[in-house]
Amino acid sequence: MNSGKRILVAVLSIDLLAFLGFFVLALASYAPNRVIPSLALRWEIAEALLSFFRWLPALQFLAVAAALGSAQGESGELLVSAILPGVLLAILISSAGLIAAPGLAESRSAALATSDRFNEALESSRIALDGGLAAEARAAFNRVEAIDATDPRVDELRERVIGAELRAGREAASAGARDEEKPAAAVPSATSGREFYLKALAYFEKKDFFSAHYYAALAARVDPSLAEAPRLAARAWEALSTASGGGAGARKNDFFMRKLEAYSLLRAGDFIGAFREFTSLARENSLDRDVRRYLEESRVELEKAAFFKDEADRALAARAYRGFFAVLPSAAAGGAPDGILRILAAKEAAFTSGAAYFFEVEYLEAAASAGKTEKLTHVYSAYAKLTEGRLLLVSVERDKPASVYRPKAAGAAPKDKGPSAWLTLALDPETAFRLAAARDAPATLSALGAYESARVVEAFGLDQTPLYRELLRRLGLPFALLTASTLGALIGVRFRFRGDGSLKAFSWLGLLLLAAPTAALAFLIEGIDGAISAYLVTLFPGPASLGASLGVRTAFLLASVLLAAGLRGDRAGRAHGDDDER
Repeated sequence: MNSGKRILVAVLSIDLLAFLGFFVLALASYAPNRVIPSLALRWEIAEALLSFFRWLPALQFLAVAAALGSAQGESGELLVSAILPGVLLAILISSAGLIAAPGLAESRSAALATSDRFNEALESSRIALDGGLAAEARAAFNRVEAIDATDPRVDELRERVIGAELRAGREAASAGARDEEKPAAAVPSATSGREFYLKALAYFEKKDFFSAHYYAALAARVDPSLAEAPRLAARAWEALSTASGGGAGARKNDFFMRKLEAYSLLRAGDFIGAFREFTSLARENSLDRDVRRYLEESRVELEKAAFFKDEADRALAARAYRGFFAVLPSAAAGGAPDGILRILAAKEAAFTSGAAYFFEVEYLEAAASAGKTEKLTHVYSAYAKLTEGRLLLVSVERDKPASVYRPKAAGAAPKDKGPSAWLTLALDPETAFRLAAARDAPATLSALGAYESARVVEAFGLDQTPLYRELLRRLGLPFALLTASTLGALIGVRFRFRGDGSLKAFSWLGLLLLAAPTAALAFLIEGIDGAISAYLVTLFPGPASLGASLGVRTAFLLASVLLAAGLRGDRAGRAHGDDDER
C-alpha cells in the first residue's frame, strides 16, 4: 500500500475511533439537571463533534505518523508521496470543521440555554406553589410547558398548579360573596348619562330594542340619578323577551348586547378590550358571523400597537440570548447627532423571522448639557417586540385576553400616566440578532457572519474584540492541521520501524504511545496560540489582526517544517558518519 493510501486509512480510522471515544465521554458526562432529556442526544452529538474538531490537529499528527511509521521505501520518496495527500486531507478536514463548528456550537449552546430556562422556570413554579402564589406558579409553569411538555416533571407540576388555581378560585369566590352588597362604582365617561338616555329613547321609538336596552343600561351606569334610565332598560328588555320568546330569547338578546358593547370598544379604539370581549363571545358561539368578523378585525388592529405573549414564549423556548445591550445610534433627521443617549437593554432576547423579542427590557433616553445628564425617558416592560422599526411594549395573553402586560415608567408614581405603547427605534431585528449573538455566543456565528457582526457591533457600543478573537481561533485550524500533517510525516519517517519479522506489520501501534505527549503538547500549543491571538487583537485592532495572525502562523508553520527537516538531516549525517568509521 502506498503512503497516500496508508495516510487516508490511518486518518479515517483514528478519526472514527476518536469520535466514538468523545461520544462515550459525552454520554458519561450527561446529567438531567444540566440538559433536559428531550435535548440529550442533540447535546451529546454536538459535544462529541466539537471535542473532535478541537483535537483534530493532534489526531492528524498521530494518524500521519502512524501511517508512515511502518512504511517501506526510501525516506525521501515516502515524504514526497505523503505531502499531497496530507495537504489535501488537512484542507478537507479543516474546511469541514470551519463549516460545521458554528452550527454545532449553536446546537450545544441552545440545548444548554434552553435547559437552564426549563430548570429555572421549574424551580420558580415550585417555589411559587410552596408560597401559595397560584398566578406566579401558572406563569412559570407556562414557560416550562412551552419548552418541553413531555418531560415527566411537567405532568407532576401541572397537577399541583391546577390544584392551587382551584383553591385560589374558591377563596376568590368566598371573598366576592362577602363584598357583593358593596355599592358598585360609577362608570366614568366623557358623555353624560342624559345623552345616553336620549339615544336609548330614540332607538326605543324606532323599535330598535337591542340598541335601546344597551344605551339605557349605559346611561344608568354613568348617571345613577336618572331613575327613568333603568325603567327604559327594563321596558326594552321586556319588549325583547316578548318578541323573541322568553328565557331563550333573553339569552339571545344578552348575547347581542354584549356583542354590541364589544363592537363599541372596537370603534372607540380599545382594540385590546374588543379582542377580549369578542374572544369571550366566540367561545360561546363561534359560528356567529359578526363575532368572527370583528374578532379578526380587533386582532389585526391589536397587533399594530401590541403583540401576543405566546409569540414571545415560543421564540424564547426555541432559543434565547442572555444580556442584550445596545447603545442606539442617533435617530435625528438626516442622521445628525442630536446629543441624546439611547440605550436598550434586556435580560434575554429571542428571534424569529422578521421579529425580535425582549424579556425584562429597559429603554433609556438621556441628554447631557452643561456637564449634567438629564433623563428624558426611562421605560421598563416585562415583554417587548421589535418589528418594522418599532418596539412594541404592550403584550396580551391570547387565551386569556384579560391578562395584559403594559410598560411602566421607571420612578413614576402608580397614578402617573403610563408610557406610550410603543417606541420608534433605529434598530432592526437582524442587527439586534447580530448584537445578541456577538455578546452571548460568538462561536455560533459563521465566519462571514462573525466578520460582518464585528463591523456592526462597534456602532452600537459593543466591544468587537471577542468576535476577532473567535475569527483568529478559527483561522488557526487550517495552519494547525497543515503543521500537524507535516510534522507527523517527518516524525513517522524518521522513527519508523526498520527491523524484520512479524512485528513489522504491527510496528505502527507503537506510535500510539505518542498519544499522551501529543495531547499535552496540543493543549499547550492551544493555550499559547490563544494568548498570541489575544495579544494580536490588542496590538492590531480590527481586521488588521487577521492579517497579523496570518503572518505569524505562516512563519510558525515554516519554522516547524524547517526544524523537523533539520533534525532529519542531522540524523542522516550522523548515520553517514557511522558508516565511514566502520
